[in-house]
Amino acid sequence: MSVVSLLFLLLQENEPDNNNLTIMQEGKVMTSVSRSEHALDVFPLLDMDKYEQWVDMLDRKTYLEAQNARIGSSGQIRSRTERSSAEPS
Repeated sequence: MSVVSLLFLLLQENEPDNNNLTIMQEGKVMTSVSRSEHALDVFPLLDMDKYEQWVDMLDRKTYLEAQNARIGSSGQIRSRTERSSAEPS
């Protein structure tokens, strides 16, 4: 999910059910955030410092190290076991 998508999710105030955002990975709740925790008091805008701290924490919780991967000749991520006929061995 992109940063812009998260910003829009946090800033939507039309429905009462949209006050919380829960991030899950493989069926496990990784974190939950309330719009009020990241909003500025005066304006319905996002406090970027708090938001960036939350994104950093989420990244640390959900980061998975690449396993059995390499960068292909076109810049794509490939499994080490995959071979293209155009790539040298």
